Amino acid sequence: MKLEKPESEPRRSTIGDVASLAGVSVGTVSNVINGRTKVSAKRRKKVEDAVKALSFSGSLLAKAMRTQRYPVIGLCIPNATSSNFLTFADLLEMHVAESGYELTQMITRHDPARETARIERLIASRASGVFLLPTRDAKSVLKILIAEKMPTVVINQFAEDASEVDQVKVDHRSAFHSASEQLLEMGYDTLIVATQFPNFSVVQQNLYGIQDALDSSDRDARMIVLKCGDSLEDYQIQLSEAMQANPGRIALIASSSLLAAWSLEACRALGIRIPEDVGLLSAEEPDWATAMWPTLSCIQQPTRELASIAWNLLNQRISGSTEPPVNIRCDARVNFRSSVRPQD
Repeated sequence: MKLEKPESEPRRSTIGDVASLAGVSVGTVSNVINGRTKVSAKRRKKVEDAVKALSFSGSLLAKAMRTQRYPVIGLCIPNATSSNFLTFADLLEMHVAESGYELTQMITRHDPARETARIERLIASRASGVFLLPTRDAKSVLKILIAEKMPTVVINQFAEDASEVDQVKVDHRSAFHSASEQLLEMGYDTLIVATQFPNFSVVQQNLYGIQDALDSSDRDARMIVLKCGDSLEDYQIQLSEAMQANPGRIALIASSSLLAAWSLEACRALGIRIPEDVGLLSAEEPDWATAMWPTLSCIQQPTRELASIAWNLLNQRISGSTEPPVNIRCDARVNFRSSVRPQD
């Protein structure tokens, strides 16, 4: 029986192959891959086209050998149901990829133990850095990250235990204070806050802002926190009961774009008119906010600005910056539309 010689594996492309195809020097290819010096747009395009054509993956290995860390950035967030999280992740991926890194997303599902496990795995894999939106108490997981000298930026959360790392966040409390003041001025006297995660720090800041407005108002108004379940059916029952128990002008504040959509469906099923019977304000601004009727009132977070600042901070830490940690707050914008209206 004749044995056939196995086919040899195809040779992997080298940085020299990329340089030859692009018609540039190996040094130019290295500069483009690692971002060391400025390269003209024309030459950069040639190198990038050659890298794609040859499926060259040497940049990850080269960067890992040079820094003893792999060019992978972790994004650790509680859930992926938020339109803000999705947009933020997309923008971060763009910034990260442009700098020659890979973004990996980890979802903790609001579980501190899962969060710790995800972070420890990221550290063990020698990742270059991490964006962290902590589930609840950030103290324990930040202690691990700081001990391992992992470049870290805490995003979109007020973490009191994060004094040793950079933070960039939205000033949720001020935004909801302003929005609630305007709702009270419109004549709403009951503010029902629908949330799936009432203990989540961002939601807590929202509630503090609403309470600030109530405390400074001379009107007899109140806030009710409606802890939602995991299904539209359960939410519809809770919303119906809450509205029956609270006569008067009600403004419903949905803590996420998902709950804003549920609110619309629940009100439609219950025969509740928006804004005639109840006003609706979303804590996030989904893409469909102005595509529906009535148009949806929203808290518009500066997601693009947040992503840009967060990446710049992390990139500086990865590059070895020893400047003192900074704490940057970005302002949100309140967009009132047809889903709320002043009292007649």
